[in-house]
Amino acid sequence: MKKRKKKSFLLLLIGLTAFCVYCSLPNKRIVPDDIQQHKEETQSDDEQYLAIEDMIEAYFKGRPVRDVPKEADFSSFLQGAFARRGKNFEQLAKSYEKVLKTDPENNDIKSSLYTYFMLSGDISKSALYAKQALELDESNNTMAFVVLLTEAIKNKNYKDATQLAEKLSPSHDAFLVPVAKAWISVGQRDLKSAIDSLDSIQAKELKPVQLLMRGMIFDYFGKAKQAAEAYNALMQTAEFKNVRVLMLLQEFENRTHLISDKKTLKETYALIEEESFISKEMMSQNKTGEKIASAEEGMSWALFDLSTLLVHSSQLDAGLCYAQMSHYLNPKSSVIHLYVGEVLEFMELYEQANTLYSKVSPNQNIYLSSKMRTALNLIKLKNFDEAEEIISNLLKSYPNVPLFYMTLGDIHREKSEHEKALENYEKALSFTDKKDKQVAPIYFYQGLCYEAMERSDKSVTYFEKALQLDAQNPLYLNYVGYSWLEQNKNLPEALKLIEKAVARSPNSGAVLDSLGWAYFMMGEYQKAANILERAVSLEAGNAVINSHLGDAYWKLKRYREAKFQWSHAATLKQESSNKLLSELSNKLAHGLQK
Repeated sequence: MKKRKKKSFLLLLIGLTAFCVYCSLPNKRIVPDDIQQHKEETQSDDEQYLAIEDMIEAYFKGRPVRDVPKEADFSSFLQGAFARRGKNFEQLAKSYEKVLKTDPENNDIKSSLYTYFMLSGDISKSALYAKQALELDESNNTMAFVVLLTEAIKNKNYKDATQLAEKLSPSHDAFLVPVAKAWISVGQRDLKSAIDSLDSIQAKELKPVQLLMRGMIFDYFGKAKQAAEAYNALMQTAEFKNVRVLMLLQEFENRTHLISDKKTLKETYALIEEESFISKEMMSQNKTGEKIASAEEGMSWALFDLSTLLVHSSQLDAGLCYAQMSHYLNPKSSVIHLYVGEVLEFMELYEQANTLYSKVSPNQNIYLSSKMRTALNLIKLKNFDEAEEIISNLLKSYPNVPLFYMTLGDIHREKSEHEKALENYEKALSFTDKKDKQVAPIYFYQGLCYEAMERSDKSVTYFEKALQLDAQNPLYLNYVGYSWLEQNKNLPEALKLIEKAVARSPNSGAVLDSLGWAYFMMGEYQKAANILERAVSLEAGNAVINSHLGDAYWKLKRYREAKFQWSHAATLKQESSNKLLSELSNKLAHGLQK
């Protein structure tokens, strides 16, 4: 079975190198203990959510509600519960704050409310409730100390900040404590102490971060030569190749001309262009970041770096908390606007992400990234007209960027305007090297268009072109293999392609369906049924897979089970095309025709 992925390949084409603003943390991550604790707390929260639903049901049925004191504002509690389900962190924090006002002894909410305000980006409120959480229990609220540390640095209260840094758990000693102490020393105009704090970082994996912070601090104090030594050493590592660091290095080079390897710095931008379909015209704008102007800004980048570590460790809630604190300390940074938006986007909070993207300054090269991400999010939100307007405006300034034409093609394809989609995909191809692996998704999308137009002869040709350029991609392997099955040709070769797809996507119901159907086509009905049963267990709501399983059962003379599967498939109207419904009706009436 062919099943289209919901997430656009355009996100892959954009790539971390070009548009993401991840920091220079190493691939080998150091995850503090309290991050694992946060993961466990998040898991227990999910388990507790069932209890919340029970409370809601009890409330509406008039039964006593457990664990919620009678004097609590239960309507606010319900609003918080639903906000939590929808990841509306602002509403969640405000609702539970109301509950706490009517039930001030509710220690569960009192100990967690500060985290909800962190997630919403209201760090001042978070700091207020962090103090209450610490009064209840210091040992299990390490994040509360981080919030208060952030607030103290924001207010230039370096004495309190130093004391709070000392109270952080030992798990932070590898990174956050020495970096925080370094920027606190910067705020106190103590260069030596700042560098000494950075030099206490021992982990080899954190050397790139140490060099980055070292360069920033020396540059802040006007020590350009020492800053250049750190930045030139940083360029010897692989971690410097990201937008955030490149912008910083380029700004430093423009101002001081002290970067030794100017050629590499320039070529890295060319690499971004090559890897992400970004035009030379766009990258040649040479718009860069700004020099660090305060200790707060410096600390914001330390929190930024820690946030990226968390996000890479799939701890999105905790990563968002650190990202919001970074944003609080450096609210005018376009890079941080973009990054917080990215984290929200990963959490599928597309409207909130677009709000952050709208704050990116037009005089930054990442402005184009923010506009592209905004358009892609609008596509996910089915707001096609606004997305098309954004891309059309970008094309007026940058008419030779294939990525923009691909996005327009995507918009028209989503609107079932397949002829227009094909026109834009062809324009995208006209600005690319047609032998480049990154062109494969364009061919794949063209295949999808022709398939929707019921031009199977053309669709399989474009699926094959995509596979020729990216021979290990399970999506392309599956589409080509299944297309051959539908055409009843190259069955042994189709089976091999689908087996490769299964090896790369063993838990995909759609791919397993293709494998089962291949065996069905080759007359191995028992093997087909076994595999299709597994596919149905993975995607029980898929009409095609249920129909295929019914076919296999019929061939095995399991007629009652076959009719059950066909009947079930027919009830899945959202997954069933008119053609499939007609086939199911015929099979239910007459069985499989010989």
